[in-house]
Order: sequence, then C-alpha cells, then structure tokens
Amino acid sequence: MVGYGICRKLNKQIAMEHCKKMNPNLICILLLVLLCGIVQAKSKILDAGNNSNAQVEAADPQQAMLEQARSFRQSHPELFGEAKGVLVTDVVPGSQGEKAGLKSGDILLTYDNTFLNSSEHLFELTGTKDENEAVTLSYQRNRELHNVVLKGGRIGVQIASLILSETELSMQQMQLLNEKGSEAYRHSRFKEALQQFKQGLGIASTQKHYYWQSQFQNNLGIVYESLSQYPQALDHLQQSLAIRLKISDRNGEGDSLNNLGLVYHRLGQFLRSLDYHQQSLAIKREIGDRNGEANSLGNLGIVYTSLDQYPLALDHLQQSLVIKREFGDRNGEVNNLGSMGIVYQSLGQYSQALDHLQQSLTIVREIGNRYDEAKILENLGNVYEILGHYPQALDHYQQSLANRRKIGDRTGEATSLNNLGNVLYRLGQYPQALDHYQQSLAIQREIGSRTGEATSVNNLGLVYLNLRQYPLAQDHFLQSLAIKREIGDRKGEATSLNNLGLVYQNLGQYPLALDHFQQSLVLTEQLLGEKHPDTARVLFNYAILHHALDQTTRAIFYGKRAINVLQASRESNRQLSVELLKSFLESQESSYRTVADWLLEAGRLAEAEQVLAMLKEEEQFQYLRRNQSAAKTLSTRTVCTRWEEEHCQQYQQLSYDLREADKAWHETEKQVRAGVEVEQKRLNELQQLFKTRKSAFEQGLMHINTALSAWQGNPEYKLHVEKDILQRSNRLRRSLKDLGHGAVSLHYLLMEDGVRIILTTPDKQITRNTEIKLVTLRRKVGAMRQALLRQQEQVDYKALSQELYALLIFPVADELAAANAQTLMVSLDGILRYLPFAALYDGQQFLIERYAVNFQTLAARTDLNIRPQPNWQISGFGVSQAADVVDPVTLKPINFVSLPFVATELKTLIRQNDKEAGLLPGEIYLDEAFSKQKLTQVLTREQPSPVIHIGSHFELRPGDNSRSFLLLGQNTILTMAEVYDENLDFSGADLVTLSACDTAMGEDNALSNGAEIESFGVLVQELGAKSVMATLWPVIDESTSFFMKSFYQLREQNKLTKAEALRQAQLSMITSGDKFSQPYYWAPFVLMGNWL
Repeated sequence: MVGYGICRKLNKQIAMEHCKKMNPNLICILLLVLLCGIVQAKSKILDAGNNSNAQVEAADPQQAMLEQARSFRQSHPELFGEAKGVLVTDVVPGSQGEKAGLKSGDILLTYDNTFLNSSEHLFELTGTKDENEAVTLSYQRNRELHNVVLKGGRIGVQIASLILSETELSMQQMQLLNEKGSEAYRHSRFKEALQQFKQGLGIASTQKHYYWQSQFQNNLGIVYESLSQYPQALDHLQQSLAIRLKISDRNGEGDSLNNLGLVYHRLGQFLRSLDYHQQSLAIKREIGDRNGEANSLGNLGIVYTSLDQYPLALDHLQQSLVIKREFGDRNGEVNNLGSMGIVYQSLGQYSQALDHLQQSLTIVREIGNRYDEAKILENLGNVYEILGHYPQALDHYQQSLANRRKIGDRTGEATSLNNLGNVLYRLGQYPQALDHYQQSLAIQREIGSRTGEATSVNNLGLVYLNLRQYPLAQDHFLQSLAIKREIGDRKGEATSLNNLGLVYQNLGQYPLALDHFQQSLVLTEQLLGEKHPDTARVLFNYAILHHALDQTTRAIFYGKRAINVLQASRESNRQLSVELLKSFLESQESSYRTVADWLLEAGRLAEAEQVLAMLKEEEQFQYLRRNQSAAKTLSTRTVCTRWEEEHCQQYQQLSYDLREADKAWHETEKQVRAGVEVEQKRLNELQQLFKTRKSAFEQGLMHINTALSAWQGNPEYKLHVEKDILQRSNRLRRSLKDLGHGAVSLHYLLMEDGVRIILTTPDKQITRNTEIKLVTLRRKVGAMRQALLRQQEQVDYKALSQELYALLIFPVADELAAANAQTLMVSLDGILRYLPFAALYDGQQFLIERYAVNFQTLAARTDLNIRPQPNWQISGFGVSQAADVVDPVTLKPINFVSLPFVATELKTLIRQNDKEAGLLPGEIYLDEAFSKQKLTQVLTREQPSPVIHIGSHFELRPGDNSRSFLLLGQNTILTMAEVYDENLDFSGADLVTLSACDTAMGEDNALSNGAEIESFGVLVQELGAKSVMATLWPVIDESTSFFMKSFYQLREQNKLTKAEALRQAQLSMITSGDKFSQPYYWAPFVLMGNWL
C-alpha cells in the first residue's frame, strides 16, 4: 500500500498587541496564536496508471482485505510461483478492468508473461504498452488461475503490493513517522515531533523523494516556529518552498508561503508577513483549496491587527470563521474567535473581546490543546488587566505561564513573564515587576522577536519612570520607539511617544514633552478615534502638561474632551459584568476627579458638578444594573462653553477628517492587494489627502492652543466665566429660592489630597477646600461609624464626630449662617455616603439640632419643587414573621428573622376604619396579605396612596437587579428586575418609606465607595416616587416603630416638610432621656429626594 503525507496549515493566531492603562502606559503582549497545525497523513490506494499524487482516503474494509491477502500468500507460496503478487482493492466502473471481469480481492500474478513484484512494477509495465496492443493478464481468484486479454495502458483498478518493495517500505515508514510527529505536535510534545520529522527527512533525502522532503522540511519549520527558534524555522521553510516550486506542487507552495508569513509575523516584520500571506491566499483560491483559503484569510486578519487596521482584520477573520465552521474545523474556529477577541480588545470593546475569547477557551478545552489554551488564557488576562481586575488577570497569566513552561514555549513564556510584570507594576511592586520584565526581555532577544523586545523595553522604561530614574526611562523609551517604527507598529509608536512625553515632563523639558504628546495624539486620534480609552489617556496626559504650564483653559478643554471619550468608551461597554465595570470605573475615576478639580479652581462650578454627576451616573448604573434603555439616558457628555464652542467643533472636525483620510487610504491599499486595478493618480491623491489632513490637525491644535491661551490672558475671560457661572447656577439658585425653608445646596467632591465643598445659596455659589488625605478621611468615617454602631458599649463618638464636623461643615459655617440656612440639601461623594450627617457634632450640638438634612440624588433633581399632597393616606405593607426563601441567583436558602414590632408599627400609623386609633387613614397588608399582586394593585389604582410604607426585610445587592429583592409574605420575594419588567408605577407616591433592616446599605462591602447608599433611592425615584426614606444601618425594631410614629405625627399635625418632620422626630429621640437618645437609634434615618 502506497501512502503519502500531507501537511496542512491550521490557522492559529499570533499577534503582538498593546493594552495601555492609565498614565503612564504599559504594553501588554496579546497572543493571537498562529500555530502550524500538522494534519495526520491520509492513506492512499492508487489506480494503476494514475499520477502518484492522486489521493483517496483508505477505507477499513480495504485494509482488512489487504491483510487477508498477505496472510494467504504467506500460507500458500506454491500458488504464486515467482510472482510476489498485487492485490486488486477496487475496480473503476466502466474501465477495461471491469469489462474483463476483474473484481476486488483478485491477486494479479503476471502482466504480458512477466511476474509482478509490486504495484510500482505494474505501473512501469503498463507504461510500456500501446493502448491498442493486446496484453495477457493472469490472476488468481479463490485459488484458481485465470487469464484475460487486455489492451495496453490504464487498467482501471486500485492496487496494493502484497510484499512491499524497498521504495514502498520507505514510503510506509515515512508516512508512519509523519503521523507520529503530527500526533506529538498536536499534543505539544515538540522535541518528540522534531525527532520523528528529522528521521523522516533522512529517509526522504536518501530516497531522493522530493515530495516527502518538502513535507518534512515544512513540518520541521513549523515545530521550530512553535519553539521560537526562528532562524531554524526560516531555513527549513525556505528549503520546503524551493522544493515545492521545483516539483510544481502549488498546494504545498501555498502552505510554505503561509508558514513563512507566520514566522515573519513572529519576528515583528509585519509587511513581509503580509506579502507572504497574500501570495498564499492567491494560490489557495486558484486551486480551489477552501480550507487553505480560510487559513490565509485568518492569518491576514492577524497581520492587519498588528498593523492597527482593525476593520480589515475583522473582515478577514470573519470570512475565515465562516469557512472553518462550514468544514467543522474546531481548531480553526478557536483561532478565529480568539483573533477576533483581540481585535475587539484593541478597539476598546471589552465585552465583545471577553465573549469571543471565552467561546474560544471553551472549545479549546473540549479538544484538549494546551498550547492554544495557554494563549487564550493570556489574552483573557490582558482584558481583565485593562479593566483593572488584577486578581483575575494574575490568575490567567499564572495558568498560562505554567502551561508554557511545561510545553517548552519560549515565546509564550516571555509573554507571560511580561504580563505578570504588568500586574505587579500596577500594584506598585516595582522590584518584582523589573525582574519579570528583564526575564522577558532576555528571552525575546534570544529568540529574535523584535516586537516582544520593544514591549519589554517599553515596560522597563515605565518602571524606571516610576522610580524617578529618568535617564534610564528615556533610553528605554527611545529604544522601544525605534523598534516600533522599524516594524511598522503605529499604535506602539503612539505609546512610546506618549511615554517619552511623560519623561520630558518630569524632567521639566516642557517643549519636548508637548511635541511628543502631540505626535502621540495625532496617531491615537487617527487610529483609535473618539471612543477608545487610549485616546482619552493621551488627551488627559496632554491636559496635565498644560495644567503644569499654568495653561488652565487648555488643560480644561482637553481634559473635558478626555472625559467625553471615556464616556463614549464606557457606553460601548455597558454589557460587561458589574464586577468588571466597577474595576474599569476605578481605573478611570481619577481623570474625572482631576478635571472636576481644575474646573473648581477656575471657578467653573456648574461644569465641575456636571463631571461629578457623570461619576454618580456610572456608579448607580453599576450598582443597580438596569436595563439598556435606562443606561442610554446616562450617557451624558461635558458641554462646551460659549468661548469653547468654536474650538470644540474645530477639533471634532479635524479628528474626523484625519480618520476618514486614513480609512480611505487603507481601503484603497486593500483593493490593490486584492488585485483591483487602481490608477496611480488616485493613489497619489489619497496619500496627499492624508498628509494634508494630518498637517491640518497639527496646525489646528496650535490654533486652538493659541486661542485658548489668549482667552486666559484676556480680562474679558473672567467676566465670561463669572457670567457663565451665574447663568449655569441660576436654575439651582432660583430653585432654592422657590423652595424656601432656608434651603441651600452642599456638594462634596473627594480628592486624594482633600475635600472640595461647593455651597450654593439663593444668592451665590462658592467653593471651599479642606486639606486631608483621602485614606485618612476614610479611616475617620469608618471609625465614627463603628463608634456609633457600638453605642451599647459606651464608645465615645463625639470627638470623632467633632473632627468630621470641622472638616465638612466648619469651612462653610459662616456662609451658612449668613444665608440663614435651615435645610441642607447634601450631595455626597464616595466614603461620605456612609456618614450620618445628622450626627456631626460641633462641640455643643449635633448638626440636626441646627439644620434639617436631606440627601440629593440625580433622579430627584427635577422633582424638588413639587409640593406634596395636603392630606396623606398610607398603604402599609409588612412582614412580621420569620421567613425562609431561596436566593434568586444562587438558589441557596436564606433565613430572615421575625420583625415582631412591624404589626404594632403599622397599626399605630394606620387606621383602616373609624374604630381604630392609627394616625393616618389607609389600609394594612400584613404577612400573607403582602403580595406582588396586591402591591401592584395599590400602586396602579385610580387614586393611589401618597405614602407607601413598607416594613420588611430588603436585600439590596450591587450589580444585577435580579439579585436585589424585597421580602413579601408567604416566603416569597419581589426582585428589582421584576419591578422594572412589570413597570411598577410609584408616581403617585409623595414618600416611600422602608422601615426595615439595612435598606440603604445593602452589602457592607467594607465601606467601599458608598454607591449603594443612594442606589435604592434612585431606583424608586426613577419609578416615580418623589422621595424615599431608608436607613444607613440595621436598626432595632422597637426604636424604628417609635421613630416612625413620631415622624408621621409631626408631619401631619404640624404640617411640616418631610425634612423638618424627620429633624423633629430625631430631636424627640435626642431629648427623650432614655436609650433612644443615642445616635445609634436616630442617626441612621435618611431622606432622599423631594423633602417638602
């Protein structure tokens, strides 16, 4: 039996990509694995007279027939004489062999009276006879000898030798070695694969069998490429290509070109790689090899990724994926999905990236390929690192490194070391990061990877930058920049230019810093556009430099644009998991706070508040995880002032024109590569257009900077700012005046070095600063909170409370007195949301003894002036009994303790008829009567109650609204997802009160940023409620009942505002003289939204 091996390229991926984090920028190595897959050789049975390269897959019955015939010959040599015999395994329909009566299983003995030795012998003999010449063929069937007369030439049978010739034995041995080597390669046993292929190459060379020589040379090149031994890989692949050209093996030629493209890509020679893959694609399409076409398309997609041509990359990868799925090629599907994941990551579309990479990982684990699994783990780690989720990034990198060391993948090992260094760098562990980067660099130089070398050199520069070793940092960034330009990595070039700008800024060489930031900005706007976080980071670095140069108007202009780019990026990544969105927000949060701080310094208070509102919008979206239609309403942008408007429009147009010119140029290049004829004149026009647009962008930056500087130095600027501030704050000031009751607004902004306070009264708006490290403030808030929670242990809290009063209220105390303030509308930030402002102490009295306090949320801003209904009725709902329910997500049981005072509380507050003594008219739905249907019915009736009072457990959990729920009667729950899906309408409610445990806090989260404090208030207010009252910590049931009775009684009998009724109820507890006078009992109650 004659066998030939065939080595096919499996499209796996390799691409060196970058992922840059906040200033300064790291480069992560992203691996799109381009692995040379070796398909096991198919056995072939050849028709006598056919070309020796014809291929027919062997069938098991034929193999069994051959083994039986060989056994028969060995047992009955007397029947064969001098003939060795050739077995007929199949007969071609309509051939002269079929007409002569030949059948499968016949053993041919002689041809033209010549004893047959082998199938090759028969091939030779048939070639010596003319087609019209009569030839006698003898054969044996069922131990009987038969003769038949044929004509010369093709007989029309498929045959196999009973006794293999030396040549056939060599063929069989080479096929076996190829199969064993391929199997070893597929399981990442590279040394074993090398041994098998080298042995096969030796046999092929001795036999001078060119086809097999080319195959083994190709396979050796593939293995050396996987081992990162690129010179050896290139040598073997070039020898394979030369042989295939010599024997006119077009299919093999296409494979060799493809494999050479892979190696050059590994070496960072992207344009050379592109040329080889394009040649390969042309051949595969010419010969109709669909699988080979898919491989070349996929590999071209990967090269385009490295060249930052992402639309081209996605187009080629999608074409490849379609073909791979048609063929059922699971490995090919893995590679294309992974490659597309990398493209989406490069575009800043992280949810899409994770989705494609997770699909790829699932498949690769099903098929058991550790080599590819390591690379996919690496790429997933990259995405998690970008999103700031470092524990997951570390876990994926460590898994990948272990796999790579086990299989001897040196390139992969260097990549994992680099990326582990990145995480250590971000965690501030610079010595460890330095060690990992140096190990990575040594391997990259050893294997000759220019791309990897540039990456490791860049990252070493970042460590030296943070260690303030600026000359070393500068040297490394210059080395990285030179390599990036050499290999055509424009995105990497932008990174190196940005990092050099940081060095020059730290060295005080501002003109050089400005030049490098501007070069980087041109590239990022051109390549990535206005929705990519990398563009935002370069803009932000550019803004920081202008701020250092006291160019405040420039800094604010570019800082606001950076914020808008981040907003666009976050909007496109809404579908990420909450955990990842939170990490992403934390990694970008300092940009928002810094820009807001600049605006406050410039007296542009309304704009500062707008930037801070964006942070709150994102925090609340993450905590509640509302539907996507609701999310779209949160996608706000900073607004250009009147003196900025012209420059905003100019910048927007210039950046758009630059991207469009770049896109047109590269689309035309694509057409040329695809063989479309394009006039040279058109090419020249497009190239010139791009140069013109680039020059216009650079000159436009200069014009904008000059104009903004002129504004800053112009006396009219201050007048414009003051006029703009007045106009922008007029609405709030008018609202405060209309509200009356001494209403003022206090907005707090936390910075790393202090607290910024914006006070707005009906007459003016001012800012004040308090210097304190954020970490110190966190400790103080946490300590006071714990002191209040431990009141039963007589822990002194007043000293802590007085310190916080001095930080947060004292800086504006005189202005509050001058404004005759009575009601404080407080907008809180971060850790301050955990602080019970009512309990702040000035040394003589609590804040609540002087002012009513109300928390403001974004959702309530438009409802502040709506007056409450004059006569309240209450719909009271409650659960007093213990309950056992199933968690809606984990499906684990949850046990809730009984709330025995709920029944008493509801009866004290609500009278259902004239015979009852409750404070207000209404109805009670207790325990079994409290159902979703009943709540819906009460909310949607023609005249809903102005007050919805709920006394039950409420579980508010961050992230997914299906996880947060209210306990109903009969061991049932109502999730917030159901509230949204069923469109529960709270618009008739002046007040929704949650008289239960921990309703504003949710999970404690170790005092993170306090987003959950406001989140339920936002949720219910978005469903129509004017205001919400809840608690900051679990309160004793008895004290809650006492407080609620006092609150409603004061509001009803004295016609007080809700805020003042809350204040008076708290004062009644303070002056009670019993245990309820302690802040633990009265301080946690908070009112959010409309306080009238």
